[in-house]
Amino acid sequence: MKKTIVYSLFISALILILSRGFLSAQSAGDESLNSYITDADMKALSKNQRPFSLRYGAWLTPLYLDTIEGSSRLGMTQTTIRAWLDAGLWQNISCYLRAMDKYQGVFVKNELGVMGESIDTSKNTFDLELGFFRYHTDNNIFKIEAGRRYFSVGTGLVMNGRGDGGEMNLFTPIADISILFAYTGFLNKNENPYNLSERDTADGAKRIFTGGLLEKRFWNQTLYFFSIIEIDFADDDDPSIKTRYDAEYYAMGFRGYLGGYANYYSEFVYETGTSYKLNSTEERNINAVALNCGLDIYLTLPTLPVLSFQYAFGSGDKDRGSYTVPNANANSDDNGFMYFGTFHGGYGLRPVLANLHVFRAGFSLSPFWNSQTPAIRRISFIAKYSYYMKYYASGVINAGEAPLDDRDVGHGIDVALRWGAFYDLALFVNYGLFLPGSAYASDNNNPRNFIMVGANVMF
Repeated sequence: MKKTIVYSLFISALILILSRGFLSAQSAGDESLNSYITDADMKALSKNQRPFSLRYGAWLTPLYLDTIEGSSRLGMTQTTIRAWLDAGLWQNISCYLRAMDKYQGVFVKNELGVMGESIDTSKNTFDLELGFFRYHTDNNIFKIEAGRRYFSVGTGLVMNGRGDGGEMNLFTPIADISILFAYTGFLNKNENPYNLSERDTADGAKRIFTGGLLEKRFWNQTLYFFSIIEIDFADDDDPSIKTRYDAEYYAMGFRGYLGGYANYYSEFVYETGTSYKLNSTEERNINAVALNCGLDIYLTLPTLPVLSFQYAFGSGDKDRGSYTVPNANANSDDNGFMYFGTFHGGYGLRPVLANLHVFRAGFSLSPFWNSQTPAIRRISFIAKYSYYMKYYASGVINAGEAPLDDRDVGHGIDVALRWGAFYDLALFVNYGLFLPGSAYASDNNNPRNFIMVGANVMF
């Protein structure tokens, strides 16, 4: 453990010395809940805020989510309001604040059409979602942000979420360099996206993330390298069981544009570090990899079609019982890839990218692309097909799903409707269907349906 940390700090130090700002104000991904919330206020952050000036606003997002599997049904309503303020303080220094109030109502139906007992009638959460200071030089060569903010690196797979800390960016003719430090222990434990163990859930994940990135742009292409070290400070109450998970990630990625008619991304991640054997204090070395690739092709045809292709892979372990908890490995090294970011692999299955190959293809259309009415032109339709296949046939996926010795996990179909009706009003409907494959037992292979309906209203 000590040797691994020393080695990791040495490699990270090199990257930090050599390492553009990879931290974004929003979470990444075209299918995450965050991406449906038009974060229009964050666009102002790219502008230079004048001294002693003030911008402010708010937006409301009501949602309804429903999941149906066999005769069971789980539904949830959620209404979130966010209010933000962006203040120019002095020359090149400004402050951004954003508060969130979220109300959730959850119910369960044991049989379709028959109301079951409420599992959580309602829950209201108020939180300081973001709050940080920004400074930049007159020529924008150097930038720094410090406080509570979103941190996202690369494609958002390794890390993609909030934390308390800071980011520094240096933009040079040779390369762009970024370094970051974030601590998650001060986040509201019910809104902490880094929870893995029962101790995390009870107290809130206490993790440090630190690292750096080196990024070089050339001919509309970008090559980048990054390193992220995650250190777990969870308090293990039971001396006979340890659940800490300390990981280091080293990655290389490419993204860019091809002739103005396509864009692509490709990221390879190697994970090392230490975890603990199931229900014990025995350390296990982590040795895992992941690959995340995508391609979008824009066709100059009526309805403005876009073809999308995606392949993703996360390594697995034959004897790991779950990829949602830190200490589920039974024997030998821990080869299951675990991450603290976001992977979007379909609404129906919502897979964890571990012990899994994900193949996806789809398209999007703007059916009223030539309408004379701008609001009608902004209607778009998206459809995707997914095939899921295990890496180790004898292993499991997610939290112990697909346990049979077979690689066929199943098929997924996603469709979505987007309508930017007005500048301050957007509507969306998402539907996902997952059809389990032969890796599922016959008594647990019911189709899964996922429905999300919502709106975003800006003030």
